[in-house]
Amino acid sequence: LKEHGSEVHNMLLSEFTVEDAVKLARTEGRTEGITEGLQQGIMQGIERGIMQGVERGRSQGVFETAAAFKKMGVSAEQITRATGLTPEQLAGL
Repeated sequence: LKEHGSEVHNMLLSEFTVEDAVKLARTEGRTEGITEGLQQGIMQGIERGIMQGVERGRSQGVFETAAAFKKMGVSAEQITRATGLTPEQLAGL
């Protein structure tokens, strides 16, 4: 390298152009953007899935509670007021 260092240096500089640097920067930027986007998408998907699961669980719990009230002989009016179910939903239990 001592003997041909300047030649090697010049070759490296002439081989790696400004266009190459721009392409490299764009590629790195795209890769980072895709990675960040995927991570955000995964987190949003997990949050939505959790919320949907909670909502389904609540809904299922309301129906189970209404069915139990119905078996106990609680009036349909009281059950609909307490649970928020419609008379039609209650009739389907």
